[in-house]
Amino acid sequence: MKKKRILDSICRLSFHNGKRAFAVVFDAVFIWAIVFASIRVTLAPSIRNGIAAWLAAAFFTLTLFFTARVVQRERFVRHRLKLRLEAREALALSMAERDPERILKLIPKEKGVAVSLKTDILTTDDVYSAVRENGLPLTIVTFAKPTEKAAQTAQRYGGALRIVPPQEMLGIGIEKLCPVTEQEIDDEVIRTHRELIERRGLKEIFLAVSRKRAVKYLLVGAGLYLFSFIMGRGLYYRIIASVSVTAGGIMLALDAAGKTAGEKKKPA
Repeated sequence: MKKKRILDSICRLSFHNGKRAFAVVFDAVFIWAIVFASIRVTLAPSIRNGIAAWLAAAFFTLTLFFTARVVQRERFVRHRLKLRLEAREALALSMAERDPERILKLIPKEKGVAVSLKTDILTTDDVYSAVRENGLPLTIVTFAKPTEKAAQTAQRYGGALRIVPPQEMLGIGIEKLCPVTEQEIDDEVIRTHRELIERRGLKEIFLAVSRKRAVKYLLVGAGLYLFSFIMGRGLYYRIIASVSVTAGGIMLALDAAGKTAGEKKKPA
């Protein structure tokens, strides 16, 4: 599989929360069938001619569908850009951590600023040591992530003690300090999200469910059920709502069964 196809697959799968094409199409067909049926029932009292009512319902449904597609396309473009920005930042940070001195040399040498060359973790001892050497107020500039106790220690000093990354001190994004190539970004996106394109069994593909996906079906059903009390032909709305709620309930059951099976497989 070529790199471009792999990237496209990763972007599409991550955008749909890991759902395969079958699950995406199934959801779309089911939801838009419900929308179409709801519009058809709504138009029934106004348009007596059956063929005209079906055509009008199809027209409104297609209008909503293509509008939703345009919105989804824009969201997908932003999602793809977000993945690349995250990969760019992760690569730049990794480069900076391999040679922290090069970046930290850019930090202005002034009173109240301490530079730490550590790149793993910043401990409470590191914080106390910096305070003893430099006094307060103090800004500790480091690539290292403070431990929970170190962060709590800094908070106890209030605004007199800050722990910040170099890019915040310099006011420049880490990706500007350590530029990377587009090819490196592509490779990082693939490396980070490779599990999304691993081969899956047929059972996992066809029964791919999630709690978030099931909740959408339940919300659609609940909305149609409430809507049925203010519209004519309420029975039809409640029938459609029942189908949607049933589908959502089945998905929740499958999701719960999958999680239970996964927990049983874990070693004690």
